[in-house]
Amino acid sequence: TAQASGRSFRILDEASGSILTVPDEEFLLGAVVTEMPLTYHDEALKAQAVAAYTVYDKKRSDQRQNPTASLKGADFTCNTSEWLIYVTKEDMQERWGSGFDQNYDHLRQVCSDVGLQKLVYQGEPVLATYYAISSGRTEASEDVWGGKRDYLISVDSPGDSQAPGYQTSVAASEDQVRAAVLTKWPDCTLGADPAAWFGEPSRTSSGMVRFIPIGSVTATGDDIRALFSLRSSNFTVTYSKTDGFTFTVLGYGHGVGMSQYG
Repeated sequence: TAQASGRSFRILDEASGSILTVPDEEFLLGAVVTEMPLTYHDEALKAQAVAAYTVYDKKRSDQRQNPTASLKGADFTCNTSEWLIYVTKEDMQERWGSGFDQNYDHLRQVCSDVGLQKLVYQGEPVLATYYAISSGRTEASEDVWGGKRDYLISVDSPGDSQAPGYQTSVAASEDQVRAAVLTKWPDCTLGADPAAWFGEPSRTSSGMVRFIPIGSVTATGDDIRALFSLRSSNFTVTYSKTDGFTFTVLGYGHGVGMSQYG
């Protein structure tokens, strides 16, 4: 059985504006359920628990050494009404209703099995990043954010292709693309032929778009992802006169670290 740590997080709840003081063990329960469905395999839930504790314990340590004034003494923020970062036991009761006892017991057992374990590398907490679905391979950190880390490398995650929502698409008309591009890059020149607006992208070894020409500018994959609300930067774009532009997207998230579905 996991021993109580005696430590607490201070979390600024954006839903209420108040600071919640939450024992570490209780935080773990409320953090895991905001990140992963309880229908996922117990081993995935345990992995999520360790990753989440690694992330937020480090945030707490960093914040207490170098406080941010806007946090008003808290370690980080959450939004309990949006189920972001952390929710209380009462929030779970409200959402789960008659299924609460069964779900809560399951959650408590999973978190108790791992306790307050952290991932460390060479004595330091790792950057324990995670996201929903990879595109079939995880991304190396230096390909997405810059900054090589020995433990954030590209590895196969073949099960992700079975995930609901692994492949999604977003449609945009010529006018929508033109307006979005010219708002972002007012000096961009788009030619007369929309079929030629997007050029050939350069990609990481795992498939994320690093750069893609659009008209007279070179955009990053993240630029395009943000402009058109794509689930990831691993996309292809096609054009037809009847349908306009179609972005076909693989995966969901930045792709670095742990794929929650994988």
